[in-house]
Amino acid sequence: MRLPASLTLDEIRASFSDLWAYLEKPTSSTKEPGFPGLVVRANGSVPSAKTVAAPTEGGAAAASQVPNKVERVEASKAYEPYLGTPVSKKQMLVSTPGGVRSWEDPPVGGPGGAGAMGRIHVLGTTAPIGFYETAILDLEFAESCDLVSVTASVDCWIRVYSTASARTADAIRILTADPIPGTGIMGEVYPYGPDNLTISWSPAPLFNNEDAVLGKTAYIAVTRMASGVSVIDLDFEILPQEYVDAGGPMGPAGPRGFDGPAGPTGATGPAGPTGATGPTGPAGAGVPVGGTPGQLLAKVSATDYDDEWIDPPVSLPAGGTTGQSLVKLSNTDLDVGWQTVSGGSGGGGTWTFFDPDLDPASPSTLDDEFNGSSLDAKWTGVNWTSSSPLHTYQVVAGKLYSKMATGGGSTFRAILQAIPAGDFAIVTKAYCGHVGNYSANGLILSTTNTAGTGSQYVWQNFSGYGFMGRAVTNFNTDGSLVNSGPNLDNYYLRIRRSGTTYYFAWSTDGVLWTEQTIAPGFTPSYFGIHIYVNSPEMSSSWEYFRYYATATPTLGGTRTVLTA
Repeated sequence: MRLPASLTLDEIRASFSDLWAYLEKPTSSTKEPGFPGLVVRANGSVPSAKTVAAPTEGGAAAASQVPNKVERVEASKAYEPYLGTPVSKKQMLVSTPGGVRSWEDPPVGGPGGAGAMGRIHVLGTTAPIGFYETAILDLEFAESCDLVSVTASVDCWIRVYSTASARTADAIRILTADPIPGTGIMGEVYPYGPDNLTISWSPAPLFNNEDAVLGKTAYIAVTRMASGVSVIDLDFEILPQEYVDAGGPMGPAGPRGFDGPAGPTGATGPAGPTGATGPTGPAGAGVPVGGTPGQLLAKVSATDYDDEWIDPPVSLPAGGTTGQSLVKLSNTDLDVGWQTVSGGSGGGGTWTFFDPDLDPASPSTLDDEFNGSSLDAKWTGVNWTSSSPLHTYQVVAGKLYSKMATGGGSTFRAILQAIPAGDFAIVTKAYCGHVGNYSANGLILSTTNTAGTGSQYVWQNFSGYGFMGRAVTNFNTDGSLVNSGPNLDNYYLRIRRSGTTYYFAWSTDGVLWTEQTIAPGFTPSYFGIHIYVNSPEMSSSWEYFRYYATATPTLGGTRTVLTA
């Protein structure tokens, strides 16, 4: 039978306090056949008035109806005098408003069936949310129930509250902070994938609705802890302990829960047939009109199709007679002409030609032809110390030689001199024998002449990349680079400064130069030559280093030699 609806709060407390006092007696744990009214406890916690459930016919409860721990009383046995004696194994102890206690038959459910309700699943889906965004759900659980487990489709932080106001008050709490006791949070979990998206509460916490008008609503807050934006599906498994419904207990479980996450993407299908040919596009700018036989089409600017017809950049001078030779007449590029080889006694003669390597008529004190037996004292070495057989440097027969084996790392090795004020140009003729990638030699500008300090900019022939400008820090750390030309073994390199503008150039013959403007990003105080090796090995040589106190130097000169 149900308790009268007119009981006051104090009378309800008095009635259930008697029941609790009785159930705490040692006699209540007797293990004997037969089940009277069941008392459900959550792993030994003190039972509440909402945990009394009726047994099934015959005194035995279904397994799904008995969570955690069950204690039973034995029928037809005398207990404390004020309790009386039950006459049936089905009976349960009830107190009336007047304080009279008696053993009564348990309540019977409505049309849906009799007895306590089994476990049920409550499903919910949030609105689409992103990382660390929170959605709220109001789900129908029961007036009170055990929280058995929860499954989430995405990593998330789930909180269950007894009232909407409790959920609002807890909204500013972060994941790593503990909730304040007694503020209405019933439980919280953090399911995460791929193997822990289902969390079983153990021990199972008791949820109870604490609205002013008792209801079944559980107030849920869900915070997404995964990247992306999507809905989050939730599946709560609960065991109702108090479910007030005129129609009796809830019926059988509903349809299956939400589908799991999508499986992996399938293999790419076969390619479809080739589509039809598209329409012909509009006519392009085309070749400019005009021009004469022998002219070339040249690009005028960086704008597409900005072209014009020009005469070939090199053409043979008119005239000339049998036996004459074509020679360079001056230091000006493309200034060539026919010359006669003058004969002398015995059939000999002379040949006059331009030599880019001719020693300057007035060499600078900064020049070095490397024709001594050791490196001149005007150079300051940075990471230049020989360490045979790994790093060796020597001056032999008019050249500076270096050989580097594996182990150079990212260190730049250099010999430097101070830069005089004003415009200048420096030129070297070099050889680089590459074995594998990541080795280079060439010219260098630097703010310091001390290892591990300052800013540098190198102009080099870099194996695997060609001629390039490259920013360096502390003679060790690479920075940005600018490619310019192909890889060569023998070549000329030049750096010149005009005002505050720097020009970097390379040449295969010392006559025709490929030049570009590059801003080092600093004002250098030193210049010189360098080597860099981070590959199996590399041999290098420099034939000379020459300095010109002008940004427009005249390199080499006319040489006349005797012929046979």
